[in-house]
Amino acid sequence: MLLYIISARSFSNKNLGRKISEVCKCFKDVVPTDVICGGDLKFSRYSPNRKVTPSRSISSTRISALCKDFITISLSEITDIIHCLYTYLHLSKSENNYNIVWERSSRLHFAGLLYARKKGIPYVLEWKDHLVNYKYSMFKWLADAIEKWKNRKADYIAVESKVLKNYLISQGIPEEKIYVTYNAVNPDEFRRSSSNSLHVREELNIAEHDIVVGYAGSYAFYHDSVRMFKAARILKEVGITNVKWIMIGEGKDKEKCELYAHEHGLIGNTVIMLPFQPKEKIPYYLSAM
Repeated sequence: MLLYIISARSFSNKNLGRKISEVCKCFKDVVPTDVICGGDLKFSRYSPNRKVTPSRSISSTRISALCKDFITISLSEITDIIHCLYTYLHLSKSENNYNIVWERSSRLHFAGLLYARKKGIPYVLEWKDHLVNYKYSMFKWLADAIEKWKNRKADYIAVESKVLKNYLISQGIPEEKIYVTYNAVNPDEFRRSSSNSLHVREELNIAEHDIVVGYAGSYAFYHDSVRMFKAARILKEVGITNVKWIMIGEGKDKEKCELYAHEHGLIGNTVIMLPFQPKEKIPYYLSAM
């Protein structure tokens, strides 16, 4: 029996999203699987770190914002530590006989590794790139140390791309224990449809003859999202105006992309930036691209 731990406080079994729900389905098609989400535990209370608007100069306002961020992130870290211990206590009470623990990495969480070591069973870490993406906080040093410790102690590490695998190898993690688990797609659901394409183009006011280039996913560093915006700028500068860009998603690099798009006058007339969309609508957007 496999124990899949989605430790972050933001995840719940009721709303896993397309990617994780499909991963769970794949697990359950192969082996009996117990899925535990951090957001389903009674202790959990998700409070995301406040978004910081980029600034070019250090001012009293900026310093004040940095202080608030330091406090906000530190409080969030404390909650993560308590939540991790609570998760371990929850796991320790389980009467199920698991054969393997697979844990989706989350900042300051190591309950799955402790539990696997207690039970003497293999531990797989699903490594989700850089979890500690800020400079200052009370427990940043501990978060960094825990990430390195989990990477060293995991029996296997699953990553989504060769970029992440090569990064871990550069950090001294043995190549033989890192597996690249590429994202998959259901071809029955993601089938190009001219009617879906027309619907999206009408909704976004894109002409039928325009070429649409797009992306749906996270603005993660390994996706190099800003390169899409640079390509849009180049086409605009050489006078190609019949190419429109749809960028769908959220993530760490989104602010940088938004700033670049505004600086070069791309927003609206060339690039359309949308937040995460319901998973049922994604095939519609892809049909239009």
